[in-house]
Amino acid sequence: MRRPYKLIVTDDPSQTLGEGEIRRHRTMLDAANAFAKHPAPYKQVIYDDGHLARELNQREQQQLEDVCDLLGLDVEETGD
Repeated sequence: MRRPYKLIVTDDPSQTLGEGEIRRHRTMLDAANAFAKHPAPYKQVIYDDGHLARELNQREQQQLEDVCDLLGLDVEETGD
């Protein structure tokens, strides 16, 4: 069974997400729920099916934000 959505998490601000822990999920909904419930302060969901790796598209990002909104959480981007 394919699990193309990756939740990448870390609680270390000096660590990049590329160095974080990866958890794979079969659907965007599964990944969004895991994102919302994971306590790590730094986290991201990406799509990676082994052939294509990319940031979430607009529909997927909206689903992530909707799940977080339903659970009373805000999604914020961090930058340099």
